Formats: sequence, C-alpha cells, structure tokens
Amino acid sequence: FINNTFLNIFGLTQNDVVNFKIENYVADEYLNELKERHNKRINGENVDTTFEYIGKKKNGEKIWIRANVSKVFDGDKIIGTQSLITNITKEKEIEELLKQKENIISAYFNSDTDAVFILDKELKIIAKIQSLEHLEVWLQANTNK
Repeated sequence: FINNTFLNIFGLTQNDVVNFKIENYVADEYLNELKERHNKRINGENVDTTFEYIGKKKNGEKIWIRANVSKVFDGDKIIGTQSLITNITKEKEIEELLKQKENIISAYFNSDTDAVFILDKELKIIAKIQSLEHLEVWLQANTNK
C-alpha cells in the first residue's frame, strides 16, 4: 500500500506505482545498502529501524529521507516491512548551512593575522585563538591592576 503522502513526497501518481520497486524511489548510491538492510530485516536479523538515505523523485530530483521501518508479521513469520518516511531535505540544507557558517567562524578564529578573543561581562577571556597566548598573559597582567 502506498498512501498519498508518499506519492506527494516523490512526485508520483497512483498510475506510477504499478509494479513499483525500490529502484524507483531510492538514489543509486543508497540502493545496495537499503536492499541489504531489507534482506537482513526479512531474515530476522537486527537492523537499525531508523535511518536516512537519499531518495529520488519521479523527475530525478534527489531528496533526503528519514525512514522508520518495522517488520510485518503473519503469525511468527516475517512477511514484509512497513515504512514511515519523512522528507528531511530542508533539515539537511539547514545543517549544511550551519556547518558552512561554523567553518567560516572557525577559520576566522584560527587566523594568524587577526587577534580574536571574546570577553565575558567581567572582562575575562572566555575564548581565544591559539596564537593569542601572549596576548592573554599581557591582558591578565594589565587588567588586574
């Protein structure tokens, strides 16, 4: 069974999902990993139930998906899996922007050309770059007078 949310996430119609397979919505670089997870799960092995992968829409656009997968049983026998998926593309884009900003800030703080430090409200240095050791000693010697 495929619901309307799945269709919307992947840009599909009900007609698109006749004979639908994993290859139709999982990016090539994740296909083998997801098939292996599925086979292990079907064979009763313990596999992470929540994971992320890159999916692909009908138009070829790649999107990030978070999946939560559970086994489907008929009595004691595992007969399939059921997945709850969420499009986390926006979340991943925000994470990437934060990483880029963190790298810029880190590069700035680690620059040898600028003296960078942060003072708290008592004028104590609470962050500095490694090349400012001599500046810290000078400030400690000169601010306690």
